[in-house]
Amino acid sequence: MLVGHNAKKLADQQKEARRKYNVTAHIIDVDLSQPDAAQKIYDTCKKNGWTIDYLINNAGFGGQGEFIKRSMEPDMSMIAVNIETPTRLTKLFLPDFVKRGRYAWPTSSRLLRY
Repeated sequence: MLVGHNAKKLADQQKEARRKYNVTAHIIDVDLSQPDAAQKIYDTCKKNGWTIDYLINNAGFGGQGEFIKRSMEPDMSMIAVNIETPTRLTKLFLPDFVKRGRYAWPTSSRLLRY
């Protein structure tokens, strides 16, 4: 599953994954800074019957320039992409992972179940 807001880049990555690894990668074109992004991703997966086994977050960005001089909106988008959407995705997908017995749970013994 490839998720992002640049359909052209996603399509290029999809082709590369198919060529290099002989896998099918599905695309979800969504802006991760939007409040409903995680729900759209989850709903799309459910609607298409796609089983997700891992969430790998490779999205994120940092603020540019002095914090005091930046406007509020880019910082709020950064928080959404870096923190809010990954948290929402985890909350949405985790019950499915647990039902299938495929999850990693941080414990003092570092016991992971896949």
